[in-house]
Amino acid sequence: MANKKDRPKYLVLKKWGNFEIRQYEPRVIAQTAIQNDFEQAIKEGFNLLAAYIFGQNATKTKIAMTVPVEQREDVTQKNWLIAFSMPAKYKLSELPSPKDSRITLKQIEKQKRAALVFSGFCTEKKAAQNTNMLVELIEQHGYNPTGSCILARYDPPWTLPCFRHNELLFIIH
Repeated sequence: MANKKDRPKYLVLKKWGNFEIRQYEPRVIAQTAIQNDFEQAIKEGFNLLAAYIFGQNATKTKIAMTVPVEQREDVTQKNWLIAFSMPAKYKLSELPSPKDSRITLKQIEKQKRAALVFSGFCTEKKAAQNTNMLVELIEQHGYNPTGSCILARYDPPWTLPCFRHNELLFIIH
């Protein structure tokens, strides 16, 4: 299912097994901040953002679903940021305003990210373990991670664990 959806455009610069260095193209995201635990935050954030793309916006425009759904911790605000990338055909100025004030639209400029790809269910514990591994890989390859780790989920909840595609990402310099 994930392969049929629009996704952020990037170029793989280097690859070592399931670890990659990528150059991402600019994109627009819809984002919301949720104060809840790890699992509830993704559910609540997903539902808010899905309502926006399904027509709960100023022009009642339906916007195609994209992958992945991104989740990252905002430690300064003590919440989770949940984001959808908008389809590549949209510029920030072309998107309808969200009806829900908890949703913001944001331009993301070109950025380099390190990615660790894995399958299965992604629990908070599994994300934390893989984040530590990703930080080690980033540093071993001479890069510095910036900001919080981003969890990217590509599949709907009913996907069997062995077929799930997840990624952990850090912006790097």
